[in-house]
Amino acid sequence: KPADTVKVTAADVRYGAKGGAAVAGLRAGDRLTVEDMLHALLLPSGADAAHVLARTYGPGVDAFVAKMNAAARELGMADTRYVNADGMPTNGGGYSTARDQVRLATAVVANDTLRKITSTRYHSVPRTAEHRAYSWRNTNRLLRTMPECTGVKTGYTVKAQHVLVSAAKRDDREVISVVMHPDKPGKWTDS
Repeated sequence: KPADTVKVTAADVRYGAKGGAAVAGLRAGDRLTVEDMLHALLLPSGADAAHVLARTYGPGVDAFVAKMNAAARELGMADTRYVNADGMPTNGGGYSTARDQVRLATAVVANDTLRKITSTRYHSVPRTAEHRAYSWRNTNRLLRTMPECTGVKTGYTVKAQHVLVSAAKRDDREVISVVMHPDKPGKWTDS
């Protein structure tokens, strides 16, 4: 539930700091809502946020990854395998295809909460007694430069290179594209 609260642990912060993945800059001991944690995951691609959610809702990362793989199969993503909660291909193990990413993006834009979050340009969380202040900017530049853009997600892996899964709507028609490009500017121009 988006209003539920989850706690960031030192293990979540350590996980986010290793391996070169992007992080949301979470601090151990902070308590945030699940909705804020989803922003921390989806806007800056926070591996630390992915770890918090997986640890909490698996329960445990391994159980959560098993749920991710089961959900992928339910969506018809036959050519996707997750090996961790952040989607990075740790030790070369995880993989997906552009076709499967379209299937995933279709499910994301069909979910009101995820659609709202992935279309958010900037999200701020004011400081409270439970946590410090946070602010995250969506890495999807098309949200700022293309009025028709309705979300979805950027990414990078060595094999896939610069990835942009984007949705755009004009009139009553929404399309989803996946671009995997060898250079960063190409993912924006090709989308």
